[in-house]
Amino acid sequence: MTYAQPRLDTSRASNETPGRWWRRPWIVPLAFVVVVFVAFSVPPYLSLDPSRSRVPPPPDFPLHYPLLVLHVICGSIALGCVVFQIWPWFRNRHRTAHRRIGRTYVLAGVLPGGLAGLVLAATTPFGPVIKVSSVMMALLWLGITLTG
Repeated sequence: MTYAQPRLDTSRASNETPGRWWRRPWIVPLAFVVVVFVAFSVPPYLSLDPSRSRVPPPPDFPLHYPLLVLHVICGSIALGCVVFQIWPWFRNRHRTAHRRIGRTYVLAGVLPGGLAGLVLAATTPFGPVIKVSSVMMALLWLGITLTG
């Protein structure tokens, strides 16, 4: 007597298979790091007081502080959105919210924050090595987001 092998359901893509949130243990530490980083980074810039800035302004660039505030706020929006964008459970079960958060990530986070970061990087007072690496990071952030 022969037994038939059970057939596996291959109609679903591998990234659509239901999984438990604890099978992705990296999402909780990532969310924690984002919350701690934003809680540390944003408050000095919400007061709009240039004397509380953690980055010294170059003497010949008056737009430094407003662009820095824009970069910090938009970067924080992008960080908050990215947690939900890369979380497979959320992405698979809440597709409409995933798309809306993705648009927020791009339009309210990366584009204004990356462009402000690019200008800040090009005018940084911290020397040529930091300038080149920061410009490259801003270009990569913008380029990878636009490619995606």
